[in-house]
Amino acid sequence: NIYEELKINKILKEKERKREKRTKKSFPYRRYCSEDGWSIFVGKNAKGNDYIITVIGKEEDLWLHAHRTSGSHVIIKKKKRGEEIPHSILTKGAELAAYHSKARGSAKVPVAYTLIKHVKKIKGKKTGTVSLSSYKTILVSPNSGDIDKLKEIY
Repeated sequence: NIYEELKINKILKEKERKREKRTKKSFPYRRYCSEDGWSIFVGKNAKGNDYIITVIGKEEDLWLHAHRTSGSHVIIKKKKRGEEIPHSILTKGAELAAYHSKARGSAKVPVAYTLIKHVKKIKGKKTGTVSLSSYKTILVSPNSGDIDKLKEIY
């Protein structure tokens, strides 16, 4: 029987593995976890940016983006409503936003951050384009090495 012969020669098994890889679920974002349990989401593209703002992020979560340049949107999820995000986590989120932007090669990058409730999608513009009603900025290095301390989950 040809089927058994293919199986014995391990040809069929290889094809099954390839099929398994293809069906592996791909997310439109990256998810990182800090040592102390904070979840940080980074959009991979315009659809991913839109997804993390509209589906994953809640109005009290923190949104970050490299200021005045294109790049990924970043969301830091609050563990509990009303909880303050530590400055170290804000810095790591800002470094991720700077790293996943066109300003990655710069020594210092300004990153805008605000609560998601201040982020509004602009109708009629490209997916992922937003306006902010208020924000603050933080200056970070996109290649500081702190990003390596975050565990990428997916």
